[in-house]
Amino acid sequence: MPSTDNLSRPFAVRLPSEKAAEYERLSHDSGESMSVVLRKVLTEASPVFYSRVPMSVREDRIKALHYLSKSSNNINQVAKHLNILSLQGRLSYEECAHYLRVLDTIAAGFTRALRIFDVN
Repeated sequence: MPSTDNLSRPFAVRLPSEKAAEYERLSHDSGESMSVVLRKVLTEASPVFYSRVPMSVREDRIKALHYLSKSSNNINQVAKHLNILSLQGRLSYEECAHYLRVLDTIAAGFTRALRIFDVN
């Protein structure tokens, strides 16, 4: 039996019936007390917990997703317009340069929006 010198205060927990029955079976089959079984389950497990994202960050992410959605629509409009001009034989260097600047602006916005998702 493990030493009780380094044990902290007791905790009361509620478990789903199936889990409680499983741990009771483990306790009975192993001859260990329920405390020992639960202590082993809790201390030898490797659970993964994720911290909650603050509400302000969630709102920023929603805004960023909206911006990314709008930007992809703008990119499609630019491509469509350039294709139409090309088919009509009216695509000039000036038009290409103009839409390249538009795409650069959209790319800069993408970069700003994606920084919101950087969780490092």
